[in-house]
Amino acid sequence: VATAQTTDINGLHAAVQQWQFNAAVTRGNGRFDSTGREFGADSNDSYSVALGDVDGDGDLDAAMGSFGYQNAVYLNNGDGTFGPTGSTFGTGDDYTAVVALGDMDGDGDLDVAVANYDEPFQNAVYLNNGDGTFDPIGNNFGTGNDATYTMALGDVDGDGDLDIAVGNWNQPNVVYLNTGDGTFAASGNTFGTGTDYTTAVALGDLDGDGDLDVAVGNKDNPNVVYFNNGDGSFDPSGSNFGTGTDATFSLELGDVDGDGDLDIAVGNNVQQNVVYLNNGNGAFDPTGNTFGPSDDPTWRAALGDIDGDGDLDVTAANRTEPNVLYLNNGDGTFAASGSSFGAGAKTVAVGDIDGDGDLDAVTGTAAENIAYLNEPPPPIVTSFNPDAYSVSAPLDSNVVLTYSAAIDAATVTSRTVSIHSMMQGQIAGAYGVDGAVVTIDPPRDFFPGELVYAINTTQTADITGTHTAARQWQFNAAVNGGHGGFVSGEWIGADSASTWTMALGDMDGDGDLDAIVGNYGNQNGVFLNNGDGTFDPTGNPFGTSSDYTAAVAVGDLDGDGDLDVAVGNSEEQNAIYLNNGDGSFAASGIDFGTGDDYTYAMVLGDVDGDGDLDIAVGNWHQQNVVYLNNGDGTFAASGNTFGTGSDYTTAVALGDLDGDGDLDMAVGNYEEQNAVYLNSGDGTFAASGNEFGTGDDATYSVELGDVDGDGDLDIAAGNRDQQNAVYLNN
Repeated sequence: VATAQTTDINGLHAAVQQWQFNAAVTRGNGRFDSTGREFGADSNDSYSVALGDVDGDGDLDAAMGSFGYQNAVYLNNGDGTFGPTGSTFGTGDDYTAVVALGDMDGDGDLDVAVANYDEPFQNAVYLNNGDGTFDPIGNNFGTGNDATYTMALGDVDGDGDLDIAVGNWNQPNVVYLNTGDGTFAASGNTFGTGTDYTTAVALGDLDGDGDLDVAVGNKDNPNVVYFNNGDGSFDPSGSNFGTGTDATFSLELGDVDGDGDLDIAVGNNVQQNVVYLNNGNGAFDPTGNTFGPSDDPTWRAALGDIDGDGDLDVTAANRTEPNVLYLNNGDGTFAASGSSFGAGAKTVAVGDIDGDGDLDAVTGTAAENIAYLNEPPPPIVTSFNPDAYSVSAPLDSNVVLTYSAAIDAATVTSRTVSIHSMMQGQIAGAYGVDGAVVTIDPPRDFFPGELVYAINTTQTADITGTHTAARQWQFNAAVNGGHGGFVSGEWIGADSASTWTMALGDMDGDGDLDAIVGNYGNQNGVFLNNGDGTFDPTGNPFGTSSDYTAAVAVGDLDGDGDLDVAVGNSEEQNAIYLNNGDGSFAASGIDFGTGDDYTYAMVLGDVDGDGDLDIAVGNWHQQNVVYLNNGDGTFAASGNTFGTGSDYTTAVALGDLDGDGDLDMAVGNYEEQNAVYLNSGDGTFAASGNEFGTGDDATYSVELGDVDGDGDLDIAAGNRDQQNAVYLNN
């Protein structure tokens, strides 16, 4: 706060100006530990928590306000644990609805303001003695019979001290101005209608004019922003936000979308929670961005950068349901589902209680107070060999991963660190662990030019037991020789097969590449290589003799070390055919999809980072779907969708297009917009895609590779009767 008491060199007083900011969070995993640490009595019935360094020792203490029980500040031991007994304040049986910490008397320590519900419990400020204990005689404010539900501290009149904005139930809401020493004027400046059922207030400069406005949340009445006239009084007209009948219990202000103004996060009781974005002048987008289910019983919502990515996330305390953290997508929208921690909280506050640089959560319930620490960031793969997107990895390469911490060798197996050769199957090899380095020595060389996926799953852990972050990359084995010309070909299969699709892989494990052929209305087959590039003319059949097969893909789907075949059919059942180990297949397949899919494209890859191959299916004028592998070559009955639901999809390709360690989806459509759909990290994909191409390309093929050699994946698109193109990744 810059008050009017500052002057320029000519003695002219400056205009009052105040603003707010959040200190940076240096780290954060975006998850709270599941158990938490209890503190205080077992029956506090805590309605409110405020965090601050009350005893001046450099860590955050917890002030807990209880409804009908003793209020107390619990001093931090320095590691995020709190003493069993606290420094008490108040009468011992106050019906305290909210507590707030601030330096009310200007002596450099934090005092506690207490708002109580109904007589005979007087609202009061208890001054800090400097050591985290409090003067037992409080400085009263209000009438003595206020039905106060909520309170916020801020310098509303711009004189350099903290005033108190009080929200009352069916009574006038009031701002009490600080006289400068922690005592307050007997009467205050009112705001609101006088009969609002006010349950939440928050102070902040919502219209950007340098003073603090007040946002008011009401139960079953319109929520309103009242603008400060500059002197601590408020314009009575106000600006509404919300539906008009919200059961609002919580308001938090913060720049949720990063555009330089304060937005409002609203927690509603058994109604939809919403963030309303500020238009820059204190008016708000009427629709808002939702977070959480539409019926969560949210009593408090707190804003803070829990995952350390530079934006504000929402932590919701739900009275009779699990508490949930919702991560910000960076634009003020939130992930559809959040991560839960504890349950039944009436209040929550976030702050770095253990001093490790990330934000933790402290909750109060009817039964206990609980502190939840932000889980430490997981160990990550810091480097790997061969390099990502290399097209010249030596055929005899070891696969080497270097982590940010020493790895527990017992957690490293072929399922937790998996190498998928798309021409050989999953590679077991010899695994070695030396501190932070894991080395896999494949049992045989890679095929020239073949694509290999290397996957670190979250099932690996460091020596402390902390699981690692998932990471995968891809490379191609080197090609030795070749001049770019081709001689006359060798016949494979019948000359009337109507072949639509083909793949290569060592299906019988003899060290050469066999041909997998998908036919439209004829028998599909695997034609085994004789070792010299000629093929057995009969072939090993898979599928029915009348499948309309438009797509085949090979990969080790059941993790047994050989290549299986995934078959995509047009208007018939899609199926997996498991390899018997010799390039022959069971007569019947393992179904996936609906049975009447018009599948034209298919690709295999580990989209959810669990070490096995999933199937991405592109359908013609139907919903495109990713089916997740159960680990044994069977698949979930329903999948994760991508695309519009009515695309004429003819090509799909998987690769890490944004460099975040998971597989994204490039989709080619016929005379519709081609697009890239980014992976959320769990095998689900963004609802809208990043477009490439003209919008009316007749695309029949997309392939990914580092075409310009700059270390990322580009897209090559093949179009029918149109110009083919390579799109370079930025």
